[in-house]
Amino acid sequence: MKNINSGSLLLIYLLYIVVTEPACAIRVSLSSGDGGGDVAIIDSYKLSTDTALKSESILDGHNIYQNRRLLGDGNNDLTHYVEGNGYNSKNVVKSSGPLSISTSATASPQSASLSQAVMGTGNIFAELQGSQRTDFVEQKTNVIGGGLSLSQSLAAGSLLSARQDTTMNGGSCFLEANSLSSDNAMLVNGIFYTVDDISADLTAASQGMAWTMGDIFAYGENCLDKDTLRMIGSKNMGLSFDSSYLKDSENTEDAPIFKGSVQTNAVNMDRDVFDSASQASQAQASTESALQSQTYGGRVGNFWGWLPLGNSYDGGIYGPARRWNQENPSIQLYLLTDSNYYAEGLNTNSVCAAIQTAANIWDAATYQRLFASTVLPSSSVSRDVPDGKSVHSWEYIGLYNGVYSPGHAHTWYTTSSQEDGFYQITDSDVDYNTYYNWNTNGISGGTNYDIETIAVHELGHTLGLADLYNKDNAPLYKAQVQQIMNYQYNHPLWLGNGDRQAIWAMYGR
Repeated sequence: MKNINSGSLLLIYLLYIVVTEPACAIRVSLSSGDGGGDVAIIDSYKLSTDTALKSESILDGHNIYQNRRLLGDGNNDLTHYVEGNGYNSKNVVKSSGPLSISTSATASPQSASLSQAVMGTGNIFAELQGSQRTDFVEQKTNVIGGGLSLSQSLAAGSLLSARQDTTMNGGSCFLEANSLSSDNAMLVNGIFYTVDDISADLTAASQGMAWTMGDIFAYGENCLDKDTLRMIGSKNMGLSFDSSYLKDSENTEDAPIFKGSVQTNAVNMDRDVFDSASQASQAQASTESALQSQTYGGRVGNFWGWLPLGNSYDGGIYGPARRWNQENPSIQLYLLTDSNYYAEGLNTNSVCAAIQTAANIWDAATYQRLFASTVLPSSSVSRDVPDGKSVHSWEYIGLYNGVYSPGHAHTWYTTSSQEDGFYQITDSDVDYNTYYNWNTNGISGGTNYDIETIAVHELGHTLGLADLYNKDNAPLYKAQVQQIMNYQYNHPLWLGNGDRQAIWAMYGR
C-alpha cells in the first residue's frame, strides 16, 4: 500500500509494473487535504502474467491528476475510487483475455471527472458509477465470449453524469445506463444473445431530476432511440422491445437460421416507488432460495426482476415484471391497414383470422379471457406508440449484413403502482418485416413466413413474457425449440411446458 498526503506542494508519483509472476495484487491510495477540503483516489489491481501497468499521479494543492495505461492478457481486475466533499465515484474493469485500458482522472474536493477507453476480447466487465447527495448514475457493460470497444466518462460536481459509447459482440452481451434523483429513477438496459453488431451511445445524468438518453443499435436497427427515451423520461412508464435476428438458409425451402436476439428495456418511475420495489424484491430474493435454482413462475426477484417465462431467476437484468393486471383483460388487437400492409397483397379476413388463432392458443392455457374474440382492421390506428391500442402492422425493418428480423414487439406499461409484483401493461404493438413474403397457409421457409407462426410468439411478449433462447441460466427450456417463447417455424403450434408454467404463474390456470 502507498499513501501520499499533500498540502500545497506539487508531487508526482509514478507507478510502473510489468508482471512476471502468475498474479500480482497492488493497492495505491492518494489523498490531498488540510481540513478545509479533501479528495482521495484509491486504486486496487489484481494483475495476471504478461500485464504491464503504468500509472502517473500528480498532487497539486488540493487537486489530484492521474493517468493510467494497462496492456495485458489473462485475468485482470482493476478498481478505482474517487472521493471528495459530497461526491464519490467507482470504476471497475474485470477481464479474461487480451485487454487494453487507458484512463484519465482529475479530482478536487468539489468535483471530479474521469474518462477511459477499454478494448479487449474474451470476457470483459466494465462499470462506472458516481453519486452525490441523493443523485446516482451508473454505466455497465458486460461481454462474454466476444469483443468490446468502450469509451466511458463521468463528471461529478453540479451536474452528475456518466456516458458510454460502446461497440461489442459476443455470445452474451449486456449494457446498462441508470440515473436516480430524489424525485425519480430512470433505468435503461439491453440484453443481447449471440449478436455480432451492437452499438450504444448512452448518457445517464441527474440534477434535481434523473434522465437517461441515447440510442441502442443491433444489426443496424435502432432498438431504442433518444426520442422514445425522452418520452419515457417525462412519464411514469416503461417499454420492453423484443426482437430476434435471422439469416436465410442456403436451402430456400428450409427455415431461416437463428442468429441472435435482443431485448431492450427503459423505465421511469417515482423514486419512492423505486425504493419500495427494490426493498421488497431484495427481501424476497433473500428468503426464497428456490429462485436460485431452475424455478418456473413467480414474481419479481429483485428490482430488475425476473419475468415468469418458464425460465429461472434472471439475476436482475430482464426488466420489471409486467402483465395485464385486470381480470379477463380481453385485449383488443388491431390490424393497421396502411399502404405497407396493402403492398403485401394479403386477404384481410385471413390475416385477422391468423392473428386471432395465435391469440386463442394463449387463451386456451388459462381460465381468463386474455384476448378479445376478433381482430379489428383499421387504417387510423398508430404503430409503436403508447396510445392504449395493441396494433399489428407491417413495416420495413431492414437487412444488415445478411441478417434481419422477421418482426418485433413493443410492450408498454405503467410504473405508477404494482399488483402482486407486476406492473400494468397498457398496450403492445407488433411489427412484421416487409422484407419477407407473408402468407396465412402455415408454411415458412426461405423468405416466406406464416403470420400465425410469428404472431403467436409476439403475443407472448404482449402478455408480458420474454424470449427463452437468451436465458443461459435456464438450459432445460432454452434448448427446447418447441417452446413458443423460444423459436419455431412448424405447424401445428402449441405451448410448451415452460410457456404454460409462465402463463399460469401470471394469469392462473
